[in-house]
Amino acid sequence: MKIQSVGNFTPCPDFDLAELQSINANFLDATDKKDREVNAYILTLALIFNDLKGLLWVLERLSEGKSKEQGISAYKGQWGGFNNQYNRLVMGVLHELLELVNKNQKILEHPLFKSCLQKQSKDVKKYWGLIAHYATNRKGKKPTTDLGYALLLVRNNAAFHYYQTDSLYQGYQNWKSKACPESKFAYVSLGQTMMTTRFFFADAASENCVNTLLNMQGLEMTNISEVIHQVNSALRFIVERYIKNQNSQMPSSSKR
Repeated sequence: MKIQSVGNFTPCPDFDLAELQSINANFLDATDKKDREVNAYILTLALIFNDLKGLLWVLERLSEGKSKEQGISAYKGQWGGFNNQYNRLVMGVLHELLELVNKNQKILEHPLFKSCLQKQSKDVKKYWGLIAHYATNRKGKKPTTDLGYALLLVRNNAAFHYYQTDSLYQGYQNWKSKACPESKFAYVSLGQTMMTTRFFFADAASENCVNTLLNMQGLEMTNISEVIHQVNSALRFIVERYIKNQNSQMPSSSKR
């Protein structure tokens, strides 16, 4: 469904969606406590899907605006900063998904969830299996998989916990010690407004911090990106099947 421009309104690019449908708003209601827990779990998976989709949309827009010019510029610096911000946020969301799965393992054995998963394709089952693998393989609170531990490190040291300043500061020192033109100076754009101002040296520190944490586990951002697409593919079909299962005994959905 494409949204047309009207007057001075310009719609966001690629907001192409299937036709809007309505379903019974009571489909997540339940009198049984365990059933309610599964419903809340599915509701959370739906939100995580939306969050990851939104971040992937931002990445797509960034990819379209990547400069091919050589050398140092404010534009390239801000582009790199935005791209690193995407990386940090998307890894933080993925980590929280793994935490959700790990802390709610009993739900995976609930008949409502098992019935939903049994009807999935081989790919969706495979991708969900990877999620469960990364989420539940732990020694105490510490993940034992390279990806799981890398996400924990990034989440705690570079994504959300700003009070963990040591890792960012070390990232700055590592960046400053590099023998490359970009690290010869600390760059800034000091404009008169928020939109015209940026502290590029902070972006450089953060990017170096994230890359170091990933490299410690033998990973790169390309490895994370592949998992993100697989994860959201699985979430999309799991939530859809759950909706259909729950609505099978309710009035039919109606389009509007």
